[in-house]
Amino acid sequence: VQIITVTLNTILTVAIVRIYPSIHVIKLISAGVFVIQPLIYNLYIEKNYKINKRAIADNGALEHRWDGFGINLAAFFNGNTDVIVLSLLSTLSNVSIYGVYSLVVTGIKSIITSISAGIVPSLGREYSLGNKKKLESIFSKYENLVLFIVFTIYSCAVLLIVPFVLNYTSGVTDANYRQPIFSILLILSYSIFCIREPYVNMAYVSNSYKKISKYAYIEAVINVCASFLFVKKLGLNGVALGTFFSMSYRTCMQIIFLKKNILYRSPIVFIIKFLIYLASSTVGIIIAKNIVILSGENGWGEWLLKAIGTTIIIIIGNIAAYISIWFCEYKLKERR
Repeated sequence: VQIITVTLNTILTVAIVRIYPSIHVIKLISAGVFVIQPLIYNLYIEKNYKINKRAIADNGALEHRWDGFGINLAAFFNGNTDVIVLSLLSTLSNVSIYGVYSLVVTGIKSIITSISAGIVPSLGREYSLGNKKKLESIFSKYENLVLFIVFTIYSCAVLLIVPFVLNYTSGVTDANYRQPIFSILLILSYSIFCIREPYVNMAYVSNSYKKISKYAYIEAVINVCASFLFVKKLGLNGVALGTFFSMSYRTCMQIIFLKKNILYRSPIVFIIKFLIYLASSTVGIIIAKNIVILSGENGWGEWLLKAIGTTIIIIIGNIAAYISIWFCEYKLKERR
C-alpha cells in the first residue's frame, strides 16, 4: 500500500507540474493521495480483525505513552533546531544551503530507518518470549547490517554530496552551495544518528521509554545550546557541530543503556565493529578519491559515472569489513 501511494503521488506530481504548475494544487493532490493509505488500512483491519469498539480503554497498556510522546517531541525540536537558529541568527541564504544539503542526508536517513524498521518486530518477538541467545544473535546481525549500510552510503556521500548539490542548484546564484566542511559535518551527524538505530529500537522493544526519555531531552538541549553558541562565529558549520555533539551524546548513552539494562553486552563490541568499518570506509574514500578523478560537477552524466565508481570501491571495502566481523563472531561462538 505504501509503495503504491508513493508511486502514485510521484506520477501525479510530475503530471501536474507539466500541466498546471501550482504548488497549492500539487500539495492538495498529494494530501488526497495519502488519504488513501489509512482508508485501505482501515478496510484491512475491519476485514481481518474483530474489534469491540465499545470495550473500556485499558490505560495501563499504554502507561508510557507520555514518555513516548516526550521523546518524539524532543526529536521534533532536535530536528528543527538548525533551521530555526539559522533563520534567527544567520542569513536566509544559509537556510537555503542547509535545506538543500539536508534534503540529501535526511533522504539517506529515511532509507536506513525504513530498513531498520523491518527488523524491529523480530527483536520484539524474541524479547517477549525470553529467548536471550536468539535475541542477542538477531541484535548482532541487525547491528552489523545497519553499520554496513550506514558506512557504505554515507561514505559515498562524503565524495558525492557536493557535486550532487552543485548539479542540483546549477544556475541558482542566491548562495554559495559549495560547502565541503559543512557537508562532512552533516554527514557525520546523520551517520551517528543512524548507527544508534538498533540501540534505540532495542530500548523501545523492552518498553524502556521512561528510562531513555531523559537522553532525548538532553540531546535536544545540547543541540539548541551548542547551535546558538557556535552559529555566530561558524555559521552553517556551527549548527552542524551542534547537531553532531547532540547526536553523539545520545548514541553513546543508548549504547551504555543497552549494556546496563538489556543485553548486558560490553560497549567494546560496538567500538571494535565501529573502528573496523571506519578504517575500511576511510581507505575506500581515499582510494575512490584518487582513482575516480571525475569532478562530477559537469552534469548528471559525469556525476553518475563518479557515483558508480565510488560506490563499487566503497562496497568492496565494507564487504571485507562485514566478512571479517562475521568471521570473528563465528569463531567466538565456536569457543563458547
